[in-house]
Amino acid sequence: MVRMESQSQSTSRKAELREKIRALEAERTGLESEITILKEKVEVKELEAYTASLENEVGTLRAEKTILEERATISTPNNTYPVEEVSFQTPISSLETTQTEETTNVSQDDGIVQSISSEAADTVAAS
Repeated sequence: MVRMESQSQSTSRKAELREKIRALEAERTGLESEITILKEKVEVKELEAYTASLENEVGTLRAEKTILEERATISTPNNTYPVEEVSFQTPISSLETTQTEETTNVSQDDGIVQSISSEAADTVAAS
């Protein structure tokens, strides 16, 4: 009879534990789902906060840029320069010169002056 009671208690205990296991597994699944949702919410909140911070920073930088652009345009009292009229009808006689300037390049390594304008040399030789 002791064995029967012991076996009955054992069966009953197994049933209780299995029920508790099912309940705990269901709770675990629910908690994992809730945690996933909460993590997403936290990430969204962090992104919103970072976005707001960047918007403030960009707004400040835009304002600073506008102020600096305004200062740059009004910093010189006479910041406009008169435009001189240029005539495109230049007389040919003013284009003729008695001496042609030659463009030269000085080499830093050997100090040799080299001509880089063959047209200037040809003009000088022809005169």
